[in-house]
This record gives sequence, structure tokens and C-alpha cells, in this order.
Amino acid sequence: MNLALDSGNSLTKIGLFKNDKLIKTSALKFNEKLLIRKILSLNPGHIILSSVGNDLNGIYKQLKKTIPTFVLRSSSKFPFKNLYKSPKTLGNDRLALAAGAVTLYPHQNCLVISAGTCITYNFINSDTEFIGGAISPGIKMRLDVLHSQTALLPLIKKLTIPPLVGKTTKESIQGGALYGICQEIGGIAKLYRTAYSDLKVILCGGDAEFLKTFIDVPLRVHPHLGMHGLNKILEMETFKVSPRS
Repeated sequence: MNLALDSGNSLTKIGLFKNDKLIKTSALKFNEKLLIRKILSLNPGHIILSSVGNDLNGIYKQLKKTIPTFVLRSSSKFPFKNLYKSPKTLGNDRLALAAGAVTLYPHQNCLVISAGTCITYNFINSDTEFIGGAISPGIKMRLDVLHSQTALLPLIKKLTIPPLVGKTTKESIQGGALYGICQEIGGIAKLYRTAYSDLKVILCGGDAEFLKTFIDVPLRVHPHLGMHGLNKILEMETFKVSPRS
């Protein structure tokens, strides 16, 4: 079995694969000892580690003693051609999403939109080439900035569904964040759909389920797309290694 660990800005997610099928997932706050204990309890045959911020060196050193363990890097093997002009600055999260897209939607134009701490737009064409995309603030970041960069606007810690016309400052902030993001996502998806035929729009990330209802373009929600991408990259890294299970 393969295990993928994806350490994001908010949570660290673990996915366990058997014969390319995702059979178990979990998400927890980053804690090195807890993660090592959790991973070892699952008894994987191979492991891939990916992070956009947290230091995984301690976890890597401990796990590699007994299990073949790989760390995702810009120099890793990928199932796509990377045409990004600054490949060393491309985040591991976006690399994993691109790998997931070409694995589950091969030879199709795909726009992968990940709605989390940041919103990333990632375009992979039907020739299996990662071209690029865009990055913008996610829900929490927008709410935080409205508070921290103004004198009087309150901090909204949790976004609830506001009326279209906000009748209080709280409702107005919530409406600006929610409907602004959804119009942004829908508008960018429409621009890509005009430019590229037969486009698959895939929404993922921690806020995907919450946002999908308010986005007025056809799309697919795939919460574990990045996990599938990490598993594919791990398979490529271990192609010449006999798995334990």
C-alpha cells in the first residue's frame, strides 16, 4: 500500500492507497510525533511526503529507517510536462493537483481550482502540459485582511451564508467574501472555457463543498485530487522498487 501525506497551511492530510484506490483518509493539525505514530500504524509499503510550509525533515528521517519514503520536490518525476516559467517556485500543492488531473482526466483540458487558504487556478492542457494559472486570497485570508488592514471593520471568524444585500456590517463583510469569491471563480472558469475547448473544471480544497452551490458554472468537486496526484508521483518514483504490499 502507498501512503501520501500532504501538509497544507491549515491541516495535514493523510491518504492510504491500495491498488490505486484511496481507501482511507484523515486530517489533523501538524504534530510531528502524532503524524509518525499515525503513519506507522497504517503499515504502508511506500510513502510520499509533501508540504507547502511545515518542515517534514524530522518525519522523513524517522520514517525512512523502515519504509521507503520520498519527499516531493520540483525535481521529482511527474506525469506531465512542466512549462511553468519559474518551476522552482511552483508549490507542491499545485504540482500534486496537476498530477491528479492528468491521472484522473487524461488528455483533457483541465482547470483545477483549489479553494483553501489561497485559491489557486491550475491549467493543464490536453497535451499533458502544465501551463500555469493564478493565485488569489481564500475566504479566511479575505476576512482577516479586512479586519487587520482597517481601523473599524470587525474580525469575522466564521463565514455563514449571508443575504445578497447585507444589512449589517457583518453581513456585508460575509457577502463580499462569499459572493466575491464565487463570482471570481465562475468568471475565471468562463474565461478559460472560452479560450480552451472541452474544458473540465475541477473544484477541490477545504472550502470546495461550501462554495460549490454558489458557483454558476458546470464543475466537478474532487476533494482528494491532490492525494491521487501524490500517489501517481510516488508510483513513478518507486517504479523500479518492489513494494512491500
